[in-house]
Amino acid sequence: MEENNNPNILTLSIELIQAYLAHLSDMAHLFNLEAKLAVKSLVIIIALAFVMSLLLLSSWLSAMTLLFVVLLDFDFSKLTAATVVTLVNLIVLATLYACTLRLRKNLLFAATRRQIAKTLHILDENKKGNDNEQPAA
Repeated sequence: MEENNNPNILTLSIELIQAYLAHLSDMAHLFNLEAKLAVKSLVIIIALAFVMSLLLLSSWLSAMTLLFVVLLDFDFSKLTAATVVTLVNLIVLATLYACTLRLRKNLLFAATRRQIAKTLHILDENKKGNDNEQPAA
């Protein structure tokens, strides 16, 4: 009998499935490694954001202290200098609050909600139109 050196379809199918499963395993391992890296990166970003916020706060306090000292140097009273520093803080606060209110509107998905309402209205009109057209008996 002659030996069959050609692989049969079953052997090829098994090898293909094994290669596919090995590829999936490799992809899962890569995903796992990248997920761990993402978590570490996120933790570092949060820590850096905390440090940056502390630095920003200290810089702002230093700037307000400098403004207070400059006002005292221009012969303003302590009360007037403190009032000016407070007013500067309130103006910055009001500006940031107004920006926040303006940006808050973007969180409502207004255009998407309008489009959905239009689509639902059109569907409702089509349904009413189809309900009114009853077949003649």
